[in-house]
Amino acid sequence: MKNEFCVTGKEAKKLAKKEGTTYATATTGGVRVRESASSEEGTTILDVLEEGGKVEVDADAKSKKGWVAVKVGDETGYISAEYVDVELELGEAVSIEEERAAIEAEEARKAAEASQKSQSAGSAGSVQREAVAASYDDVTLLGALIQCEAGSECYEGQVAVGAVVMNRLRAGYAGSISGVIYQSGQFSPASSGKLASVLASGVSGSCLQAAQAAIGGTDNVGGATSFRSASSGMGGIVIGNHVFF
Repeated sequence: MKNEFCVTGKEAKKLAKKEGTTYATATTGGVRVRESASSEEGTTILDVLEEGGKVEVDADAKSKKGWVAVKVGDETGYISAEYVDVELELGEAVSIEEERAAIEAEEARKAAEASQKSQSAGSAGSVQREAVAASYDDVTLLGALIQCEAGSECYEGQVAVGAVVMNRLRAGYAGSISGVIYQSGQFSPASSGKLASVLASGVSGSCLQAAQAAIGGTDNVGGATSFRSASSGMGGIVIGNHVFF
């Protein structure tokens, strides 16, 4: 590789910090994200992380000794440094072919979304809610959960699972997409290791597309925040093999 196309040493570290994202990952369960860098009783709790749950570090926040500043929605929260591992994560390199395929998939998604809006905006249980700002890792994490829960379902069923996560986020279940997904006792793939396995092996294109649609505001489950197998007999909106309520 020609030198003019790469950087090394201090320049590489500087670029890595600029292009990468630093995360704090909980090393135990029940890690509290506090409104301020204080463990005193009465301090507002913004979120609670399960073991393995991670949140983005707020690099712009003022540092506090013994605490890690993290992003919780539009707020800054603090986690005791004793209970998290902080690590800079960088995206994986892709080939030109992979990049082109991703661009084409995104263009197809936008075209389909535009067509759907023009034909029947807000029809048949599907509404367009406000989009949520999300990082590449948020999209990947949500896509991985969708693959675990509805990887063999139709595309609408995959979007529906993503919509449930986003509806929970809007309802205040947690302050971030990862917080919702890793919330205790909610999504079994997050605690069983299945989610981590999918993240390690790669997420399918349709599940990533469904995640982008859900984050972009598509809600085809009427605001539902839960789902079960359609065979459970639970009342609600049936999409594929799941019922959403």
